[in-house]
Order: sequence, then structure tokens, then C-alpha cells
Amino acid sequence: MLNIDNISFAYPGGNPILKEINLTLVKGENTALVGPNGSGKTTLFLLCCGILKEQAGKIEVDGKFIQHKKFNSKISYLFQSPDDQLFSSTIFDDVAFGPLNMGVEKKDIHGIVREALKRVNSEKLSDKSSFHLSGGEKRIAAIASLLSMNPEVLLFDEPTANLDSRNKRKVIELIQCMDETLFISSHDLEFLLETCGRVIVIDEGRIVADGPIREIMSDEELMKRHGLEKPHSLIPHQERHHY
Repeated sequence: MLNIDNISFAYPGGNPILKEINLTLVKGENTALVGPNGSGKTTLFLLCCGILKEQAGKIEVDGKFIQHKKFNSKISYLFQSPDDQLFSSTIFDDVAFGPLNMGVEKKDIHGIVREALKRVNSEKLSDKSSFHLSGGEKRIAAIASLLSMNPEVLLFDEPTANLDSRNKRKVIELIQCMDETLFISSHDLEFLLETCGRVIVIDEGRIVADGPIREIMSDEELMKRHGLEKPHSLIPHQERHHY
């Protein structure tokens, strides 16, 4: 569904931040992307949806090449902050924005918005302003604004950042019910263990590991070598004896 072929990228005047990245995501697969700060995770996502332009290589979504600054309805990007994604007077208008700009007829918009909000169990937010929502509600509404465009691939950049445990659980349950192809970047490794079956580790612009998430994250030496910690849930519990 998503094919990244030999992608390299550097910001103007800087050193290469991505170096010959190659990977393929299978339809319906949830894949985690992890690595230390500055390893190129967000840059890779911005390239995948055409916001940035690669210096070498190519990216395909469902067989169609991604072009710089050209909208592709097959792929959608969830920004780290929902405040960068929600800008209309109501959540209804935010969720309707994408389909309207894709040329969907106005008579069909209400049903599309209702269905997108229903998928995230947030129909009650329709007439509210994002300024009056909690952080968790904003995150869910931002996801609905992506779903309304019926994408095949969703890029989630730190989807649980700044969420409390209750709202994090809502995001987890939502992701577990989705059938789109998901590529999820997060520093919350326990969250990724619950939502993804595969993990890609990136460091200094290169993929250093790719495989089953529990197998790779259980490799404490590998994780430490690339600025990460083995998740607590994968550390064998040692029973304490009291005398």
C-alpha cells in the first residue's frame, strides 16, 4: 500500500537527515516508527504526504507516485498538535473541509461528516468549536477530519502526546478498530505495543531494525544502542519475597 524506495533528504544548508530509506507497508498493517529525537521520523512522514520534496528516490501510495505539494486522497497525515489541524468555527466544518475541497457535492457532505464522527464515537462534537474541546476530544476530532476523506493510509505523528490515560485509551481502542493501513510514530512504546504488530527503528537517518514489534523491542542492547529503552511490559517480572 505504501512503498518508499531509496529516499534521501536534507534540509537546506544541513546534513542529510534521511539516507536511502527503503520500506514497504502492507495493506491493513499497523506499523510503528521509533527512534531518538532528530532521527528523521517526522521528516519521513512529511515526505510521504508530499509536504516536503525528496532529493532522491520515490514514494508510491497504492501504485501512485507522491508528488510535491500535490494532494493525494489515498494518504492523510495527523499532525503532532491537533491545533494545527482544526481551524474552522465548528468540528462539523473541520471534518467537512477535506471532502468539500475534493469536490464532493454539498448534498452528500452531511452524511460523510456524520459517518466520520460516528466512527470515532464523537457525533456530539459536531456543533462545537475546537476551542472548547479537551486535548483528547481535539485529537479524536482531528482523526475524524482525516477519515472523512476516505484515505487508504494514515500517518499518525505522536497521536497520544499530552493525553491523559483515559484519552490515550480512547485513541488505542479507536486504532484497534480501524482497517486502514497505519504508520504510527510515537515515543510511547507501550502504546505502540498495543496498536502495532511491526516496528521500524530509525537512527541517524537510516533504518536500523525492521520486524515484529515485541521481538525487536525485547532486544535491550539494540534499543539502548539507538537511544531507546526496552518497554517495562517486556521486562520479566521478578517476584519479591518478604522475610
